[in-house]
Amino acid sequence: AAPLGPEDEAALGAGLAAATGKQVTMRVTVDPSLLGGLVARVGGTVYDGSVRTQLKKMRDQLVAQG
Repeated sequence: AAPLGPEDEAALGAGLAAATGKQVTMRVTVDPSLLGGLVARVGGTVYDGSVRTQLKKMRDQLVAQG
């Protein structure tokens, strides 16, 4: 995980605002446990695009297939 540059932060904020139809105020932190990607909380909704969650979903699918 690494911090976003100012241009990427601005683009992310604009994208979240467009997707949600809400005004977005961002508080950006870096969480190394995510491995990469991002988790965005807008109101009560969480948008999880982290590598950690994608790997967990893949693991769960493989375990379910047995």
